[in-house]
Amino acid sequence: MTLDFAYHPFERTFAVDPFPYYAKMRADAPVHYWENSSFWTICTYDTVAEALHNTEAFSNRGMSEILTGRMPGEVTEEDSKTPTREEVGGMLVSADPPVHTELRRIANRGFLPPIVKGLMPFVTKTVEERVSDMKSRAEFDVTSELGMTLPVDVISEMLGVPYGKRADIRVWVDTIVQGMNGFKRHLGFKDSGALHASKSMAALIQKVVGDKAANPDDTMISKLMQASEDGKL
Repeated sequence: MTLDFAYHPFERTFAVDPFPYYAKMRADAPVHYWENSSFWTICTYDTVAEALHNTEAFSNRGMSEILTGRMPGEVTEEDSKTPTREEVGGMLVSADPPVHTELRRIANRGFLPPIVKGLMPFVTKTVEERVSDMKSRAEFDVTSELGMTLPVDVISEMLGVPYGKRADIRVWVDTIVQGMNGFKRHLGFKDSGALHASKSMAALIQKVVGDKAANPDDTMISKLMQASEDGKL
């Protein structure tokens, strides 16, 4: 069925109130190809669940294609086959089972209950500080001031990223997302700035890895470096 609007998910019109559009998509075209944006949307629980679990038909390899600067439709049948561990470079988002399963089993060591529980004081303190600051003002934006910043802060804490570099992490992540599947995707991974942001973040993480190798602690990177029972990353 043809919908009476053109869907641009990153335009302000949709960001302000996307729910009426989502309702129309679910009711009239739960699976739809958008000519204007050259991508598909699937909008119901059943279709999304099928796509997530049917890795033979819906490969995660598309993520690695984006990272190499290729756009949708620029892959061959050979490209769409389940990539090997060497091909995905250890990246979970680009892997399908059984490679994804193997990497996830190793990565789960960084999310053991004692590690997650140990983050609670940091999370509580961070939220209380942010909320206290917002309460002191007449207006504030919960999404940008808490919802978007807290996850990056928690992940940075888990990884052991120095406090002074966490603002950089937030900027790099936003730039990468915009270049991979956001409103700058049409520019390509390089021209959108995502390539530079990726290299900058990789350099920082490599430094953190080096520091943890010399001085192991309870952060996630240390735990992942010590993982040995199920193989190493």
